[in-house]
Amino acid sequence: MRWQPYAIRITHYFLESSPRSAVHTTDPLPKAVPSSQFHAAMETTQERTTYEQERDKPLPSLNHGFLQAIITGELLRYREKYTPFSELTLQIDDLHVTPDLCVYPKMEMNFQEDVVRMTEPPLITVEILSPTQSQQDVMDRINDMLDAGVKSCWLVQPVTETITMFTGDEKPTTVSTGTLRDPVTDIEVDLADIFEEG
Repeated sequence: MRWQPYAIRITHYFLESSPRSAVHTTDPLPKAVPSSQFHAAMETTQERTTYEQERDKPLPSLNHGFLQAIITGELLRYREKYTPFSELTLQIDDLHVTPDLCVYPKMEMNFQEDVVRMTEPPLITVEILSPTQSQQDVMDRINDMLDAGVKSCWLVQPVTETITMFTGDEKPTTVSTGTLRDPVTDIEVDLADIFEEG
């Protein structure tokens, strides 16, 4: 059973001293739940809600997280000219979005000073489609980012093992084999290296 905040109305208290800790509620429960498990479930659900609200997208799945790490490694090969970032929030005029990855021209990092939101558009953003995410929602985000000045947006689709590249007015390019070459940065990514584990 998946616990939802405020879905259960507690009328009494947790019987911590009882050999069989139970939750007294006005709603039927499938079985007794120890208070530690109940609170852990409540906190986990709240954390997920906060993550989704802040980033305006669902939690990353196993495949999503793996591909994000692999693509980051590929982008780091170009760090002499470009600086890649993961989960960096962009605040460009009215656009507030957190792409999975983005690439800026080479930046000098200062760990004594930090930036919470970037107000300049990156050269590239990368969005990895999650299983619970609507493709139309992702397309809307991509169009918004292009309108805000992002030069190139990549859409990674794990199920089809493809990457589609959007560059403004030009028609999108979908690559399923071989090498994807970004025309804005000349960054090249071999799809065999991205999807080899699949």
